[in-house]
Amino acid sequence: MRYSTREFIEQISKEYGYASGSVILTGKHEDPLKIFTQYVTNALGGRFEEERVFSAVKEYVHFTMLAGVQKALTGMTNMEHEIMKMAIDTAKKKILNNSLVRELSKAVRRGEIYYIYDPDYMALLIREHIKLVKRLDLDVDYFFRLQTKAFLVLMTRYFPKEKYTEATYNLQKELPASQSTRKFRVYFGRYNPTNFSIPVQFSLKFENTYIWKAVVAYYDISVPTEEWKNLARLNVELAIRKALG
Repeated sequence: MRYSTREFIEQISKEYGYASGSVILTGKHEDPLKIFTQYVTNALGGRFEEERVFSAVKEYVHFTMLAGVQKALTGMTNMEHEIMKMAIDTAKKKILNNSLVRELSKAVRRGEIYYIYDPDYMALLIREHIKLVKRLDLDVDYFFRLQTKAFLVLMTRYFPKEKYTEATYNLQKELPASQSTRKFRVYFGRYNPTNFSIPVQFSLKFENTYIWKAVVAYYDISVPTEEWKNLARLNVELAIRKALG
């Protein structure tokens, strides 16, 4: 890059309000699921209708660990299911190998840039996951997992480290307006030095549906400092409160 990552983030922030992954990759704010679907559709080369691809991608995001559920929902044959999985893997690599995304990852690991995930979009995913689990009436242990880095990039909001205090203040400021009487607990899993990730876990109850061992991963964190943990905790807590209403 001919300009620093910090300068890039600041410029994008001036133009769009904040530097989101969707803007960085497409030049505009757009639904991360739609963007990811387009990448998968391109990888498939038109083998499936876009509506069917969108359904499969949505299920993939919610049920990464439950391939059988994905297959049942989309009504795909074993071969179609394998083709879809390969296309999703290709899409993930395409996003993560984007030069700007790679530079941003490096800047985050150097401590020059922080980020959060869009709390409104995370809340939307939590609500939709609950509806999907209730519709399926799953009699199994299930998880809500947001751990696919390529998808998370699309719902990321980047900011320079100098904006850290402002960012945490804004998250805290929103919390009182999103209070919920439902109980939930946010805690941290073990730091993974291999992929520089902190798993933020939470358990909660929504109506009669329990979500437990839910995980949201934060990547490219070279050192899991208290600053990072505070930011991630506020981010996830706000999303949960927004989801529960």
